[in-house]
Amino acid sequence: MRGLRRRSRGIIVFVGVRNNVVGAGEVVPRVVARPDHSVSRSGLSSAAIKVLYRLRRSGYISYLVGGAVRDLLLGEKPKDFDIATNAQPQEIRRLFRNSRVIGRRFRLVHVIFRGEIVEVATFRANSEPPEGPDDWEEAVAEAAEADAEPDRTPVPTQVDRSAYG
Repeated sequence: MRGLRRRSRGIIVFVGVRNNVVGAGEVVPRVVARPDHSVSRSGLSSAAIKVLYRLRRSGYISYLVGGAVRDLLLGEKPKDFDIATNAQPQEIRRLFRNSRVIGRRFRLVHVIFRGEIVEVATFRANSEPPEGPDDWEEAVAEAAEADAEPDRTPVPTQVDRSAYG
C-alpha cells in the first residue's frame, strides 16, 4: 500500500461489493491517476482539507473515506466529510483543540471548524491500514459482515490526500 501512494499522484480507490463473498472476486487497491478521475480539492470543504493536511504534517496517515468519496467520484457535492487515520483519538484531540471525542464503543473525534463537523475515526485494527491484497480482502469481508442490508452497490472507500496536490 505504501508503494501505491508513492508511485502516482492519484486517488487510491478500494472498490468492493457489499455482502460479496470474499474469494468470489479479488478486491485490491487501485491507483486512479489524477487525469482519470473527477476528484479535486475544490470538491472538499476547507475544514476537511485542514484536517487531512494537519494529520499528514503531524506524521499520521489520513484518508478521506465514506460517502464523500462516492459523491465526489459521481460529481456530486458531499453532505459531510469523514476521515480515517492511524492517529488515536487522544492524539487527534491534541492536534485539534476545536474537537471532542464521542462514542463509547467506537470512539470518534468530531473536529469543528466554523460550525462544520468533520468526523475522524481511527483505523480499526493495528492502527495501520491493511497493506497487502489479503489484508484488504479480510477488511472488506469484516465490513461486509457488519452490513446487514443486501446492497450490491460498488463502494469506493478511500482517497489518498496526495490526490489533491
